Amino acid sequence: MNSHQLRNSPLEFQQDSEGKYYCLLNNVQDIQDIFPGETRFRINGTLILTSSDGNENGNESKKIKYYPDNMDGAVTALNHSTLGPPDSNTQGQVNGIPSQCQCQAQNLIPGPSFAPSPPMSPPLGMLSSPTNMSQVTSSSQVPYPPPSISSALTRSNSIGTESRIIQQQVANIAINQSEVNQQILRSLAEAKERDLEVSRQLVEIKEREIELLKKQVESEETQKRMFQKQLESEERQRKILEEQLKHKEMLQQANDRMVILRQGIDAVLMQNYELHEYPIPRRFVILPEKFARKAIRNLEDSWDGADNPITTDDGEDREGFMNMIKNCDPRNLLKEKFRLYFLCECGEHSSAEPGTENSSACTSTQPTTNTKNEVHLAKHDGYQLSRPTHFLKQYGPYVLGMLRFLSFCLDAARFVAPAVGIAGEGVKKVADSVKSASEHALDAINISISFLETKLGGEIAIDALNGDSSGEGIFKDLAALEGADLRQLETFLRNKDKDKILGNLYRTATSEGHVKWVCLEHFKQSYRENAVETLMNTIKVNYGIYDKQLKKITLVLSSSMATKDFMKQLTTYSFAADELDLTLDFGFSSADLATISRNLAQSNVRILKLNLKDTEGPSRLDIKLPGKSKYYPLLELMSNRKLQHLTLTGMDYFGSRTPGLPKNREHSKIRSFHHLNSIRTKDIPRLVNILSCCTNLVDLRLGSHTLSMYQPKLGRAIGALSKLEVLHLIGLDNENEGNTKTHTEVDGNQYENGILSELVGGEVKLRELVVTGDLVCKEDLDKAMHAFENTLETLVIESHLTWVGLCSKRFKHKCSFPKLTHLHAPVKEMKETLHKLQSTLGLNLMHLGVIQNDAVLKEIANLTALRSVSIHNINASDLLPLWMSFPENGGSLQIDSLSLRLVGGCEGSHFNQMAVSLRRLWLEGIDQRLLEGLLKKLIFSNLNILAVIDCDFPNEVKQALIARQSDFSEDLEIHLGEKDEKRFQDGDDNISVSIHKPSVESESASNGIYGIN
Repeated sequence: MNSHQLRNSPLEFQQDSEGKYYCLLNNVQDIQDIFPGETRFRINGTLILTSSDGNENGNESKKIKYYPDNMDGAVTALNHSTLGPPDSNTQGQVNGIPSQCQCQAQNLIPGPSFAPSPPMSPPLGMLSSPTNMSQVTSSSQVPYPPPSISSALTRSNSIGTESRIIQQQVANIAINQSEVNQQILRSLAEAKERDLEVSRQLVEIKEREIELLKKQVESEETQKRMFQKQLESEERQRKILEEQLKHKEMLQQANDRMVILRQGIDAVLMQNYELHEYPIPRRFVILPEKFARKAIRNLEDSWDGADNPITTDDGEDREGFMNMIKNCDPRNLLKEKFRLYFLCECGEHSSAEPGTENSSACTSTQPTTNTKNEVHLAKHDGYQLSRPTHFLKQYGPYVLGMLRFLSFCLDAARFVAPAVGIAGEGVKKVADSVKSASEHALDAINISISFLETKLGGEIAIDALNGDSSGEGIFKDLAALEGADLRQLETFLRNKDKDKILGNLYRTATSEGHVKWVCLEHFKQSYRENAVETLMNTIKVNYGIYDKQLKKITLVLSSSMATKDFMKQLTTYSFAADELDLTLDFGFSSADLATISRNLAQSNVRILKLNLKDTEGPSRLDIKLPGKSKYYPLLELMSNRKLQHLTLTGMDYFGSRTPGLPKNREHSKIRSFHHLNSIRTKDIPRLVNILSCCTNLVDLRLGSHTLSMYQPKLGRAIGALSKLEVLHLIGLDNENEGNTKTHTEVDGNQYENGILSELVGGEVKLRELVVTGDLVCKEDLDKAMHAFENTLETLVIESHLTWVGLCSKRFKHKCSFPKLTHLHAPVKEMKETLHKLQSTLGLNLMHLGVIQNDAVLKEIANLTALRSVSIHNINASDLLPLWMSFPENGGSLQIDSLSLRLVGGCEGSHFNQMAVSLRRLWLEGIDQRLLEGLLKKLIFSNLNILAVIDCDFPNEVKQALIARQSDFSEDLEIHLGEKDEKRFQDGDDNISVSIHKPSVESESASNGIYGIN
């Protein structure tokens, strides 16, 4: 029976808790009553024998649950009454345990309880096939007697039924086995699919990880590209800012030039106008001839500083003439002879400082008191009037106003004498002379005023008396003569000057183009000041500096045209400059150097510092045309008879671009030659050639802090300079031909020859010796110090040599160094203490430089004259004795300059929290904590120079400086190295103080360390 029949059977179904339907049957009989011939049910291929309770025990009531949705069918019962019990083999087949499914069949189909059968019954297993069935039939019939026909038919039917049952059971077993196999295959397939799914998921996860890594790498590369682009953008912005600043500077220079040009044009236009309008002096007066000459003479003597007071006769004449003015009839004054005198138009134009704005004294409406005080009569005998009546009619009011103005000026000058009388006897005599001369001139002016008031009538006199007595009103109401009036004035002069020098006055023009007439002294003064003002305008346009007291010009030229313009003005106004510090910041040519050399020969420049900023290698033209090298015009400076000091920097290929000097060349007058450049092999012959020409050298400085070459012939050329007193050899290294060493015998001892060997035994007597580099040997230095013991004032040695035996027996009674004030010897293994040096040599040092020597610092307080200290490569804790020697910490040393280089290890050292006062502080390679502590406690009010080189410059150090800005002195300059400057400029916080880059090529960089001013 199939499941369809089961569902359509008349059974009562119940529903379980899961919503499935079932029915209860009491026993097999109940099943057979409803399903005839059926004894068991099969659910999902499994035979259900009985129901079970909760303890997995069989239910005796044989009740079973019926699930209509899961029933496969029913199993037909087998009649065992006619069959014997099955043997073991048959039982296994019946119960479905063939082949590999035996275990599963036992679990699924448990063996039924068969009734006992006769012993000769055929095995059930024999019934599985027709052959077996025939065998069973035949065998079953053998032991029994022949049955009846009905019994045979019954047995045959029974056997057929059992055969069908067995066949059906075998088929069910095969079906169950197939289903089990399918389930196993399905499970394996599902497991394989799960494994494949897990593998796919793992692969996907791995792919996602790889994709994330790729994206991370791409993101890092993108960030790197963005950072690189940001750096490029910042670099472009920096270049753009530099270009903008340069463009702004060029625009500013163009604007400045435009302003100067416009002022020049205005001045030319004004000058052309006034030259035509003012052909003769505009300021003149008339004075009585009798007293005018005497007044002029006294005024001249007072101007010249002569002690020439008024005599008794002059006093009597003056008293008689004044009585005549008071008592006589004014008409009698017409009989007196009057002469015309011109006035010097001195004033702001002549006395103003360069660069101030000037205005014409004759056109100003409110002149200053200094201007009025400087107005004076010209040194001239005056002019007779050819037509006095007509002259007074036309020029009388103007002359009266000028007389009142002159009277006011002289009256003010008269009150100067009592103010300066207390200065001294000599000054008092001069003041008395000026006072007397002014009073004598005032008498003559008063006579002229009385005469003109009488001549012109009361109305003009009353108008004049109603004027402002302070002088400003007098000058304000005084109208200047112009044009035709001045040209007509010349017709009234009887005795004209043949050379057209009216009243010994000279016509000049101001920077604004105003024309004025001044005396010879004021003309010279005005010319010089105008010349200096013109030169200062050029310096200002090129952002240069002019020191008026030293007459020093510091200038950076950025073009060939600017060079020509400046050098032309320097030649024109040669008196304005004695010292020139010139830098060429452009691609110059030999023609530009020729312009500089040619114009310097016509100037008064005595000190020249020339920085070419030319570090590129020699060109093909330099190689092909050595006789016409780029620096050839510089050799002409050696022939300059006025030049005494020459400094050359910024030319690394000096020898390749400079030809040799001719042998018959005249010796140079230069007394100081500084070649502060790296010396190459090709430079040495040129330097030897120059030194042979400069036999008057007193000061010689060669090399730079970069590597420089040395050959013995250079030393021989230096040794031939008999007048040499100062020698600086910086960074020289030996390049001896064949590396052969020579020796010299001194006091019976053999010494190896070094860079100083050529100086020993000659006429050279050095007072200042500075040597840095690896070229100096111990014996060489011993010989030099023995040779210069009586003249040496400054000794600076920086080398990897051991300290010389200054305290050895050989030098104990010979070397006293009475003039040595600067000792800078930071050499290793200096075993002698400062006490021994001082007691043996009698040193009175002003500068001391040491290295790795804490014993010296312990006795540093004994050097009372010490003003400068330089310390190299020492632990910070060893500096405590130095700090305690400052007055701020209870010491007595007045140290102004301090240089600390390569100082570290500040653990446990609290001395940097002590305040110190210095003028110059040089810090190089200093520990960050030490640097920060120094800057926090340093007294900045007296500090002029602070140098920070190759130090860690973190934000803490910068903030320490920013916090001390209010304590900075006005003259403070901060010098930073390249790395320190970059770190210092980072961030938005800035310090309002001038930042400089100290050049190791400059003299100030070395002198700041060595204590040399």
